[in-house]
Amino acid sequence: MRGSELVNKRSVEDILTDYRQTIGPVTRQFELASTRKSWKRPAYEFAFASVLIVSMAFSLWPRNAAARLFRAMSLAIKNARSMEVVAEKYRPEGRYWREYSHTFYRDGMWRFQTFEHSPIEATYIVRDSNEICDITACDHATLQPLTDAGTGATLQAKDALEFAQQLMNVGEIDVDRSVSMRDHSPVDGHATYVLALDRPKSASSGLVYHGEILVDKVTNLPIESYVGTGGLNSPDANEERWKFKFNESLDPNLFEPSHAKRIVDLKHAERDLTSAWEAPVFEVNGLTVHDASVGSDGTIWIAYSKTSQSKCFPTSLDCKNGVRYVYAIDMEPSMLWMKNTRYTFHGQAVRVVGFIPVRPGDAIPKNVNISFGDSVDGRYNDRNFAPMPEVAHLALRLEPKPTPDYFVALDLDHFAPQIPKNIWSTRATIDEKAGDLLSEARDLEELAEAFSHFIPRLGEKDLQHAIDIYLKVGKSSDVVRATKSLKRLDKALNRH
Repeated sequence: MRGSELVNKRSVEDILTDYRQTIGPVTRQFELASTRKSWKRPAYEFAFASVLIVSMAFSLWPRNAAARLFRAMSLAIKNARSMEVVAEKYRPEGRYWREYSHTFYRDGMWRFQTFEHSPIEATYIVRDSNEICDITACDHATLQPLTDAGTGATLQAKDALEFAQQLMNVGEIDVDRSVSMRDHSPVDGHATYVLALDRPKSASSGLVYHGEILVDKVTNLPIESYVGTGGLNSPDANEERWKFKFNESLDPNLFEPSHAKRIVDLKHAERDLTSAWEAPVFEVNGLTVHDASVGSDGTIWIAYSKTSQSKCFPTSLDCKNGVRYVYAIDMEPSMLWMKNTRYTFHGQAVRVVGFIPVRPGDAIPKNVNISFGDSVDGRYNDRNFAPMPEVAHLALRLEPKPTPDYFVALDLDHFAPQIPKNIWSTRATIDEKAGDLLSEARDLEELAEAFSHFIPRLGEKDLQHAIDIYLKVGKSSDVVRATKSLKRLDKALNRH
């Protein structure tokens, strides 16, 4: 989309649908922060994605008005010297708005800050056709060409207008929206009006929609916007709003990386990793093991590549020290990133698997025997694979941290905060199947703790499940401890 082209309604709907996010039921009336004007409708599920609500709104007006207003808005945004957008979500459990992202734009440079979940908060700086990604939980930042970045279509925008056009699309396409305009009282001395968008209940999903945009009459630039879609008392309802500033003076340092962290050039790191992996550790049936290591927490990591025809994969391992290990983690380079290209070893797909000790704290092994098998899709399946006679007898490289050093080159460092919750979830499942209720409950407490370093909210149900088990087996002191942890978590969630 370029210039003043009208936004296609179907594309708008498709993009916005991708941005729905769940934050809990809504039981309040909407207020524009700048005006405190409320509207009365049922509770909604809310989702939105930045400036483009303006573009969408205009595409739904009568043709002549739409063309005129959209051209004016497009030109105003396109000609803006700078843009700043603060995105907020309403937290119904605490009855407050919480900022979750902050975007800056100037002269083709971008800074995106996300605050959705600590410690996986991140800052992205885009300039000179490159992206620098700085994740709070990591001790480094990464540099890569923007064409390889996987942080979303927003980073492909060449200016503020394209940013708006690419991000603005929520809702469904089976129900038309009605659009109305009303005059509004001045804001900071500026004459304003409000565009209101409404849609009746969808026959297919039962969802409704409401959106409002506060616009400066003189500059034709948005001041604030809000949108909501959802159903009455919907358990996954949410609401969001965006506050805009244009043509403000922005500190040039906003578009410079932090000097507190080293910056890793991913392209260079990939080349170095390929060189380091040229000598295979073990080969079997089209599969090549490149590295076998053990982390400081006892997790054993196997990195391998294989031909497109190979269905071989590591199925299990045996340690000479007698510690029992189970399969727990299976990853590919740039896990979770929406990338067009991922690291390969001379064109061969790469995977990393993690085997964990069933009981934490067991002695860390120095050697391992790895068994292999052929499966339908070449991935781990503990029931449907053909065992192979070959066994790899390997010495383990000891890592000073829980994860291998090559995680950075494989663009997996951002995934590290999730690994502890995978480990404790696996242990809880093992103990549940074994009928060991007390061990399962303690695993669930550890799982909730692991979530506190990833997405704290997700640990609530595990803590409650642990409490239920402790009650069942009569462990009153454990009930008291876990209940205190749940209360602390609930208090923290209501603050953040």
